[in-house]
Amino acid sequence: MLNPLKRLVSENRQRYVHDNVDLDLSYITDRIIAMGFPSEGIEGLYRNHWTDVKSFLEKRHGLAHYKIFNLRAEKSYDKGRFGGNVSDYLFRDHQVPPLSMIERFCQDASNWLEQDDANVVVVHCKAGKGRTGVMIASLLLYMGVATDSQQAITMYGSNRTKNGKGVTIPSQIRYIDYYRRSMNDHATANQSLVLKTLTLHPEPTKYQGNGGRWVMFHIVDYQNKLLYSQDHPGCLMTRSAQTLTIETNGIDAISGDFKVQFSYYQLWKKRPLLHFWLNTAFMDHQHRPIKLTKPEIDQAFSDRACKDFDVDFTIELGFEEPL
Repeated sequence: MLNPLKRLVSENRQRYVHDNVDLDLSYITDRIIAMGFPSEGIEGLYRNHWTDVKSFLEKRHGLAHYKIFNLRAEKSYDKGRFGGNVSDYLFRDHQVPPLSMIERFCQDASNWLEQDDANVVVVHCKAGKGRTGVMIASLLLYMGVATDSQQAITMYGSNRTKNGKGVTIPSQIRYIDYYRRSMNDHATANQSLVLKTLTLHPEPTKYQGNGGRWVMFHIVDYQNKLLYSQDHPGCLMTRSAQTLTIETNGIDAISGDFKVQFSYYQLWKKRPLLHFWLNTAFMDHQHRPIKLTKPEIDQAFSDRACKDFDVDFTIELGFEEPL
């Protein structure tokens, strides 16, 4: 009864099934492994149980030759279960890691692999798919196994999933390419910019016909520090020809990773509508507007039926240099 349940929960992820072992675990290369969270209790009934993971890794690779990298910020476990050889690089589900974390992870994982030809790295988040894919694809680039972002994403997806769709969230895909570009010194570190305007076109269905009173958004940095929101006294919203334009008057300069989140109210509850992550180091140095299309925007990209977002939906961001 348990294996069918675990297979149902693992959905389209490739499982390791061999010699009476059935785990939500995939070899991306012979030395880089992706897996689901090593669980216990109720969660252990439908995900990998940590004792099964431990037994498999020790029998196949030996206690001294595997290192686990935990990405799941929402839940932890006793590292002593795996001999203490566990490193944390934590970020939340459906989000991105800061570029500095990707670099530290790649250095850590690569150093471990270089110490002994028998060593392997084991990476997991919750499901062992999106967040895990960001880090493993970046590691493939760092080690030269992949030469470009798409190759790294494809290599991960084809080995981790049945349909080849490993990393699908637009911001996560964007950050893999950010990391590739940073490796090639195409980025300007710590560029500070002022985000002057946000233009949504056509206006999302959830915002139409209400006079703008339910349009909610906020901008935060990677530490979740609020940088701006619709409640700022300088915020000005205007509409024309199905276009919603937001002027962020009074906003401070932004540097590095930042997130823009739009929300709406439904049944007196605030609900997320869309979000996206960007990094100012990769903005145009001539400060031309950045236009994100629907496939490049988190949550919006999955609206294939165009219930909330038109097929041609875009968000344009206008930047200026700080005074």
